[in-house]
Amino acid sequence: MRQEERKERSRNLIIKAAMEEFASSGYGAASIEIICNRHGISKGMMYHYFHGKDELFLECVRQISLSLAEHVRARMDSLDRDNPSAAIAGFFLLREAFFKDRPVEMRIYEEALIHPPKSLENDIDRIREPLKELNWSFVRSAVRQLPLRDGISEDMATRYINSIIPTFRTILTSYSSQDDLHGILDSTGRLLDMLLFGIGRA
Repeated sequence: MRQEERKERSRNLIIKAAMEEFASSGYGAASIEIICNRHGISKGMMYHYFHGKDELFLECVRQISLSLAEHVRARMDSLDRDNPSAAIAGFFLLREAFFKDRPVEMRIYEEALIHPPKSLENDIDRIREPLKELNWSFVRSAVRQLPLRDGISEDMATRYINSIIPTFRTILTSYSSQDDLHGILDSTGRLLDMLLFGIGRA
């Protein structure tokens, strides 16, 4: 194994261990010492790749954000752009499908979005910028085809829908009693109908 491959393997091992700890304990309770002790990682190796817990948490968020953006981008062209309500529902569902089999990533990403460490808020925003731009671009194009209520501009509607995205899974989890993908799809559609009622004409 070449040196670069060994470095990549060691770095990935650290990130995998960190993901497990951040997901199970949360950012606040996790520590470099716990990650090293529980996963057999030497502190020397840890600090060779990461300066501390903040940098490690941000790298976890960065990798999840990149994977999510890649997942969404690869599938968004299959959405029905001629039916804006269905396209928006499908766009939300792409995120649900990504996290459905990734509970570790889901817990970390939700903490980063909903309850971010105060000192890391700006860094997390910068990491999420490409994904936010992807969201904004898709939602704006769908909103342009959506009949809007009097007094609601395209910009207002786009900002409204984008503001729902970070917390939608929490809302959906509270709303839906279904665990299978078809049940989640049905719940997503009905919930979005209600959430969009304030901007769409009946």
